[in-house]
Amino acid sequence: MLGILGGLLAACFWGGAGTCSARCARALGSLGSLALGNLIGVVLVSAAALAIEGSPLGAPSGDWLRGLGYGLGTTLGLACIFRAYELAKVGLVSATVSTNGAVAALVSVLLLGERLKAISAVAVAVTASGVALSALRGGDGGPAGGSNARGIVFAPLGASGFAGAIL
Repeated sequence: MLGILGGLLAACFWGGAGTCSARCARALGSLGSLALGNLIGVVLVSAAALAIEGSPLGAPSGDWLRGLGYGLGTTLGLACIFRAYELAKVGLVSATVSTNGAVAALVSVLLLGERLKAISAVAVAVTASGVALSALRGGDGGPAGGSNARGIVFAPLGASGFAGAIL
């Protein structure tokens, strides 16, 4: 029961975050939203890290490189996601971006030699195909001069940015 409630709560937070991100991207533009989000994130994360861990100056260089890789991956991912929200419908973008874990799994199979069950690979392919077909459906434009077909190109790039960051 706890797993079901946790999943429902996570879905509610994911939907709320996507809706807020789309509203911000449409009001401020994708780069303005990215700048605002990164500014808030840098201030909050830096303050929390200093309060919890203290000065990071003694951290090993590998930790600095992983932190830099994570920051670049998430920043590039967010840039693409905000652009996708600016152009396409929230439901299509959120569904596509939520595949970042699946993308990370596929990358780990291709680059790191990990194993993925065939049924999992089929599920990822079916989901991605369904979202892509929904985006390309004729006569279904995105918000205020946007285009689902143009916007949905950025969503998988955003998912890939996050996938690269968590590897």
